[in-house]
Amino acid sequence: MELSVLIGITPPKSIYDNIIRLNQEISKLTKENPFRESEPHITLIVNTFSSLQDIESELDKLAKKYKPFILSSEGIHSFGYDPSTNFYTLVYRIKDSEELSAIQKELFSVLCLKRTKGQERWLLKINSKPSRKQFKNLKKYGYFFGPDDWIFHSAISSVPKEYFDELEKLAKKFDSK
Repeated sequence: MELSVLIGITPPKSIYDNIIRLNQEISKLTKENPFRESEPHITLIVNTFSSLQDIESELDKLAKKYKPFILSSEGIHSFGYDPSTNFYTLVYRIKDSEELSAIQKELFSVLCLKRTKGQERWLLKINSKPSRKQFKNLKKYGYFFGPDDWIFHSAISSVPKEYFDELEKLAKKFDSK
C-alpha cells in the first residue's frame, strides 16, 4: 500500500483568513473549486510512502528541532496556465527564510530516501515529457521540483481560465485589506 503524504505548515493568520474568504468567493463564482475543502497550508514536500510509521519519527525529530519563526508574504501570484487542466493556480507567495529553507532541505534529504515510486509514476502519467531538470528532480526527489527551485507558497485556488483575470483582481483586493 502507498500513501500520498503532503507535509506543510500553517501560514500566518492573515493569509490563512484571506484564503478562507477568497475560497468562499471563488466557489460562488465558479461552482468548481478544488481547494474549497483544503485547509490553508504552505507545502514543504509531497510524496508517496509505504506507511506513516516510516516517516513519523523523522517528523517528530524535526518538529522538536525548530522553534516557531515568522513568515511573511510577497503577495498574490499565479502559477502559469496548465492546458491539461484548463486552470491557473492563485497563490500567496511566501518569502523565503533561513528556517523555512532549512526545514524543507532536511525533509527532502531524510524523507526522499524513504519514498516509494508511486508519485513519480503518477506525475509521469500526467506529464510524460518533463524538462531535463524536472526529470532529474523527479528521479532524485519524486517531484518535479527540488528544494533548490521550490517556490514557497500557500495555494488559494485553481482557477478556470475564463475566470482568471476577474479572480486575480479579487484576490489582490483581498490581499490589500
